Amino acid sequence: MANPRSVAQLVVVLATTAISAVHGFTPPPSISISTIPNDAIQRSQYSRPPATITALNQEKEKKGSTGINRTVSNKLLVETVAPFRGLRLFLYAAFASGAFVGGLITLSGVAAAMNGLRDDVDMNTEYLNLAIDFGAVAFFGVCAKFDLDKDAELTAAVEAKVERKKTNKKITASMREREQLMKKLNVDVKVSQDGGTRV
Repeated sequence: MANPRSVAQLVVVLATTAISAVHGFTPPPSISISTIPNDAIQRSQYSRPPATITALNQEKEKKGSTGINRTVSNKLLVETVAPFRGLRLFLYAAFASGAFVGGLITLSGVAAAMNGLRDDVDMNTEYLNLAIDFGAVAFFGVCAKFDLDKDAELTAAVEAKVERKKTNKKITASMREREQLMKKLNVDVKVSQDGGTRV
């Protein structure tokens, strides 16, 4: 195992070399490695203030058994249940925006025909096209809303399942502890009518 002081010296030398190479200057000669007390190096490496330990424990509690944050883990579980939701939402947005742009173009043609700027427009066809375009926008909007609502329901269901699983794991652990205690018990069993027992 490397001596902490030699590792610290190596880090300081590498850092000063990198600084001098990048910035074109060297550190002043008054700074030397011998001015750093050995116990300060050891304290900085091996001890942490209580606030840091508390923060690390809180962060560890937020993470699941896999080492991933619980919210990220739950999102991944939801994604495995409904894997193409993101693609569907993208397609809904793309088709709705295309229909909306088509509706605006058709609407501008209808406005031009109503003001007498265009004579070649069949109004019945244009009204049908407007209804189709804006109907498609509404349809894809409703589909996206339905999909997002289902996503919220699925997320809640996954979180509830994860909580149930954690509760069951605690119950199982406590049952195993009780089983271990039961194994250590000595029991007297009556074997015959005369009261003979066997341990």
